[in-house]
Amino acid sequence: MSSSHDDLLSAKRLVWDFHEKLETCCVSEVQKILDEYVLDPATYVFRCVHPFRELRGTSAAAQFWKPLKQSFQRMQWRSDILIAGQNSVGSGLWVLSMGHFMGLFDTDWLGLRATRQLQTLRYAEFSEALGMNPLPPSTGVNFCYPGPRTHDGLHLKDNAPEKEGLQTQALVDRMIDDLSQQNHSFTFDPSILRRSWHENMTWYGPAGIGATSSIERYQEQHQLPFRAQLADKRFHGHQVRIAEGNYAAYFGWPMNLTNTNQGGFLGLPGGKPDAPMQESDGQNCILVVDVYRREGEKLAENWDLLHYLKHQGVDVLERTVRILNPKRPRPSEESEENEKVPVPKKGAGACAELKGLDCPTYLTGFEMFSDFRLDGEVLLPFDLKASAAHATMLQKIGVLTKEELDTLKKALKEIEELWKKGDFKVTRSQEDGHTAIEQYITEKYGEVGKKIHTGRSRNDQSMTMIRLYSLEQLRLIRQLASDLATAAEARVSDFNAVAMPGYTHMQRAMPTTVGTWLGSFAQGWRDSTKMLDGAIGVLDQNPLGSAAGFGINGLALDRAETAKLLGFQTVQSNPMYCGLSRGMFENVALQAMSLAMVLSSRFATDMMMFTQQETLFLALPDNFVTGSSIMPQKKNYDLFEIMRANGKVFGSLQMQIQETIVGLGSGYHRDLQCTKKAFVEACNLEAIAAGLEA
Repeated sequence: MSSSHDDLLSAKRLVWDFHEKLETCCVSEVQKILDEYVLDPATYVFRCVHPFRELRGTSAAAQFWKPLKQSFQRMQWRSDILIAGQNSVGSGLWVLSMGHFMGLFDTDWLGLRATRQLQTLRYAEFSEALGMNPLPPSTGVNFCYPGPRTHDGLHLKDNAPEKEGLQTQALVDRMIDDLSQQNHSFTFDPSILRRSWHENMTWYGPAGIGATSSIERYQEQHQLPFRAQLADKRFHGHQVRIAEGNYAAYFGWPMNLTNTNQGGFLGLPGGKPDAPMQESDGQNCILVVDVYRREGEKLAENWDLLHYLKHQGVDVLERTVRILNPKRPRPSEESEENEKVPVPKKGAGACAELKGLDCPTYLTGFEMFSDFRLDGEVLLPFDLKASAAHATMLQKIGVLTKEELDTLKKALKEIEELWKKGDFKVTRSQEDGHTAIEQYITEKYGEVGKKIHTGRSRNDQSMTMIRLYSLEQLRLIRQLASDLATAAEARVSDFNAVAMPGYTHMQRAMPTTVGTWLGSFAQGWRDSTKMLDGAIGVLDQNPLGSAAGFGINGLALDRAETAKLLGFQTVQSNPMYCGLSRGMFENVALQAMSLAMVLSSRFATDMMMFTQQETLFLALPDNFVTGSSIMPQKKNYDLFEIMRANGKVFGSLQMQIQETIVGLGSGYHRDLQCTKKAFVEACNLEAIAAGLEA
């Protein structure tokens, strides 16, 4: 049953008005607007990609819109296409809106650090909000995709003739039938696509794949890799198919396609997907939204929005936060060279030791280095976690009451939420995150803020924070190294018969194969995981409760309890060894990481040699390279040059830590403060290198 002319216009106007109201309202009005426009607020279903998936009720949906509007200031809802139609494969009148959100990314969102720059969010594709790409280089090109070339996608004032919509839908249905018949083929005759596609079709693919133009390039940069690396493809149909005029929109829920990942697609290893998101037969699920524009008798543009990676067990949001943590200093951060630093409260920092003297920045700067920035930007969550465990233990042994523990946990949670939004700052006068946490709790909740420090020193507090960070980094890099080895191992057999010369002394030596060459690095990356496992075993000890390195007399701290709460395997029992291990354990961690870093550096050198014009054994897509401002023929693999250099920088940071701790006696020395920055920078270099390769 077709919908009337007025029904279609009313539906589109309703959606358009809803968009306008959400765009212009303040955050506090979001819930009211949702309730106003939704037929039944209690049964409303809001479907989205990871991490939201399916939100039921307007109250749940508001938890998507409110943080989005808080994070993206002056956000605009920019629609490129708005059509309506009767669902041809189900029931109901549906409206399709496609475009971008655009705003100033001023506040952290979904754990992603704000860029304070204008950003666009393609509907249902959140990776573009990062200002960077957390995926391997794509075969196509990623950019802010435009709307239709004909600028006629907004059908607000009138409806297109019904016969035009039927013609568009019939053309898309024929294309789907053609493609479905080729699901088990690893080759594809371009003439099949030419039945329904314009010769100059522009295909706007999802992030990680990118856009391309023409049938030939679409096949080269998407279709053939997709079919070769994702086997056993099965089409499960759509939930909705609508068309109006020259436009059609199709989507499915909870899945359109399933397949088996052979390894290699989007840089992913092969294997089974996440158990909660897989079919009963262990296949990977793919959700797709497709929007098409017809030009004459052929399809001329296709906007393809894909939800796939989370189904394969890859959380792009988590990967980005853990690898890059791109927190940049805010303009309000204290930075003037000759400012006077206020004297903090007792125990708040080095200035307190000067007994009330008004100390200038050059003195505190000499003593504190960049601790307050490192704690505020990277390490604070680990300090909060350790503080919560310590408070729980203090309540268990009777130092804190249940009410005091509840207050402390509430305060620590508040700080965590503020930090995620970028609203919790560690200032120069506070010196470090430990003091910033304690001051916040004391100023807001009183004396209970001081009680959290019972039974611990800044020494073991800092050690525990860095230990937790170290273990997270080791486990992250171990996973990345394992993924890298798996991806390389999956391709070795493909190249075992491809001959190449082997080299010694940079000279040709003996014949070998590309498979043997790639396999040598695969085995090296696999061995690096064993070294990382060893380092994890060494560091997985709880130093909390060792205080200043001599334990606490007269207070029966339950260090086994905090070890359990923090996930440590055991307690680092000798308190003096806890202090002795500071700097030393960071050095152990970097030594374990060094094998993967050395391999990455050597792999980069090989790639530069094998891609140069004189050899040209290997070639990579143009999005791996840079050009020259004066020599247009140049293709420079800058990525590998930086990767090679980072191996040397990593080694210098490791040596900096080792040379700092050599010759120190037992107990705490302020020299150890110099190791913190070098360690964090080295971990970042290692994670970025492994993440890029993986």
